[in-house]
Amino acid sequence: MNTTQTDTIEVEGKGKRYTVSFSNSYNARDHLLEILFGRAYALPKSSTLKPTLIIDVGANVGASVIFLRHSYPDVPIVCYEPAAHNLAFLRLNVRQVEQVEVVPYGLAERSGTTRLYHGKLHQLQNSIYQSREVDSDTYEEIQLLDAGKELASRIVPGALLKMDTEGCELEILRSVAPRLNDLALIFLEFHSESARREIDRILESTHTLFSGKIIDPHRGTLGYINTETLRQHPDIISLEIPHS
Repeated sequence: MNTTQTDTIEVEGKGKRYTVSFSNSYNARDHLLEILFGRAYALPKSSTLKPTLIIDVGANVGASVIFLRHSYPDVPIVCYEPAAHNLAFLRLNVRQVEQVEVVPYGLAERSGTTRLYHGKLHQLQNSIYQSREVDSDTYEEIQLLDAGKELASRIVPGALLKMDTEGCELEILRSVAPRLNDLALIFLEFHSESARREIDRILESTHTLFSGKIIDPHRGTLGYINTETLRQHPDIISLEIPHS
């Protein structure tokens, strides 16, 4: 992965201008633009729905932090990123953002140390799992925290949880199952069709799917809203056509 060329993206939100610095290898810029301009995470179209806390797991260089900050200006954000190269950019980029805590660890179903394989094309592909998208010979040792224990101390009623961990999303979701009712919004990637189906099964009793971007049968991003929260915002569900 080429990490030598540093580039920037300028973006404005809520009257404030942000500069996002990153390593511009292959199509990293395109991916970050998708996040920064709201095409990766489609937020509910409601002026009254506002999370109490934003938890960003897999914050990478901070594009999602900046997007969520200018979407929800006064909401505290805690973000997790274990990769040293990404972490340096993340800390630089979030200096522009108030009420942000950076946690330099990854989350998984159990705590420990593991290899984080570097993406073949860019830093957004880094994963603890080997696949055709990573370089199995290039990696770093990272520290993982037990997602259930860590997030149990973070989640508050009405929180937004965003996960982009290149394969750990499902195990993190399972780990926070006892706190699902407290999550107003959930955004997460899936990396296999079986994982997507399992995500639906886990969330079917507490959340409603409201957005999705499917790249291919084993890649996509999903957005879920708490079903009880949804009932409090009839403007979001006004397009429903009941079926017999």
